[in-house]
Amino acid sequence: MSISGSVLDEKLVAALLRHKHTVLGAQRAHLSTALGEVARWQEQERHRLDWIRPSR
Repeated sequence: MSISGSVLDEKLVAALLRHKHTVLGAQRAHLSTALGEVARWQEQERHRLDWIRPSR
């Protein structure tokens, strides 16, 4: 038995990885903003909620 992705999936991932900074740049900025919002919320709730902030 062999487990692998389809040829089309592999081609799409290869194209994505060649352009990862362009394609994923906006997503990284969005996630950074969202992480800041969660951190601010957690700080307000620190008396009820423990949180280990993810590293990058």
